[in-house]
Amino acid sequence: MPRSWDWPARTDYDERPTAGELARMRAMVTDALDAGFVGLSTDRLRFSKLEGTRFAGRQLPSTYATWREYGALYDVVRRRGAVVQSNLDVEKRPETIMHFLLSGARPWRRSLKTTLLAAFDLKSNRSVIKLLKAATGGLNPLLRSQVNFQLLAVPFHLYSDGMDLVIFEEFASGTAALDIRDQLQRVDLIKDEGYRRKFRKEMAQKYGVVAWNRDMYDTEIVGCPDESVVGKSFGQVADARGVQPVDAFLDLVSEYPGKVRWHTTIANDRTDVLNEAVKYRHFQLGNNDSGAHLRNMSFYNAGLRLLKRVKEAREAGTPFMSLEAAVHRLTGELGEWYGLDAGRLRIGDTADIAVIDPAGLDDSLDEYHEQYMEEFGVSRQVCRNDNAIAATIVGGQQVYSYGTFVEGFGSTVKAGRFLAAS
Repeated sequence: MPRSWDWPARTDYDERPTAGELARMRAMVTDALDAGFVGLSTDRLRFSKLEGTRFAGRQLPSTYATWREYGALYDVVRRRGAVVQSNLDVEKRPETIMHFLLSGARPWRRSLKTTLLAAFDLKSNRSVIKLLKAATGGLNPLLRSQVNFQLLAVPFHLYSDGMDLVIFEEFASGTAALDIRDQLQRVDLIKDEGYRRKFRKEMAQKYGVVAWNRDMYDTEIVGCPDESVVGKSFGQVADARGVQPVDAFLDLVSEYPGKVRWHTTIANDRTDVLNEAVKYRHFQLGNNDSGAHLRNMSFYNAGLRLLKRVKEAREAGTPFMSLEAAVHRLTGELGEWYGLDAGRLRIGDTADIAVIDPAGLDDSLDEYHEQYMEEFGVSRQVCRNDNAIAATIVGGQQVYSYGTFVEGFGSTVKAGRFLAAS
C-alpha cells in the first residue's frame, strides 16, 4: 500500500497523513492504474507481520491506516472502475460492514468492485462460511455494493517445519517465536518454562474466529530425525510420553529445530460444503497464495483439482456443477471482473490457451512434490500436472506439453506479457 513509503512513522495508530501526503498516495494509485494495474490491494489483517531485522514482528503499515485514508484511495479506484482487494479481521464485525459501505453505490457515485480474503469452511468455526454467504447475499442488494470473497476451491492443507507457519502469528507467543529467525536462539525461548506456560494458555484459547482449531491430534508428522514419531500426530506422541499435546510439540521442535515437518488441514475439508461454495455467486475462485509460503502450501493447481471433482461427480451420477460452468468460473468470469482482456476464446484474441486432457484429471494432481529453488536456497512445494496439461500456448506459441517445456524456454524462448487492465 502507498502508506508504506515512510517507515516507521506509518506504523503508529496515532500517525495521520497530512493533506499533501494523502494527495501523494492518491497520485501513486492513479499512476498504477494508468500503467495497467487492475486495482489496489490492501492488507487489514493484524497477524500479517514482517520478517527481517529492522521491523521484525511489526504489523504492515496498512493495518494502521484509518478508514478516511482508505476511503480517499478507494475513491480513485472507484472512479476508474477498477478493483479493490483486501482482507479483514472477521472478529471485528463493524470492519466487515465498512467494506460493504465503502463499496456501496450512492446517487453521486458508482459502486466499488471489492474482493475480500477469504471465504473458508473453517474447522475452527463452521459458522463463518454461512455468515459470509448471508452477508454478501443480504448486504450487496441492500447497499448496492459489489463485495465478493475469494474462495480456495480445494482443502486448505498446510505443511510446516517446526513453528515456521503463518498460523502461529494468530497469538503473541507464536509471533514471539517466529520473530527469532536463528533456530538455536528460538530453541532457548521455547525451552523457557515461562514461555511454555504462555504458549499453552494461548493455544487453549479458541474463542472468537481463529483460522486454526489448534488440535494437536489433528496433525501428522511426516519428517523427523526420530523416525518413531513419523506418521503420528503430536497428540499421539503426547499420549505415549505422558505429557500434554502442546508440550510434545514444543519438545520435538526444540529437540530437532527446523527438522520436524508436519501437516494439517485447517479448512475446506467437507467436500459437500466446498462443492456448494464453489457455485455461490459472491465467492470468486482464487486465494491460491501462488508464490507465497513456499514451504507451507502449494495450491497452484487448485483449478485443475476443481475440474477433477466436477468430472468425477458427473461420472458418478451426482453432478454439482457442469464442466462448462466450472471452466467459466476459473477463466472468463475472473477476466471480466478484473477488467482483463482474457479468459475467453474469441476470433482475434491473443492465443493464450491451456489445453486440458480430461484423462489426466486424476489422483496425481493431489500428490506432494518439492523442487529446489536456487534463488532462495530452499526446497519449495510444487504441483506436478504432467498428465493433465496437453498444451500451454502463450501468444500463439506452444511452450509446454505433458510435463515438458520447449527447448530454450525461459532463456532463448521468451513468452508472456504484462496483462494490463483494459
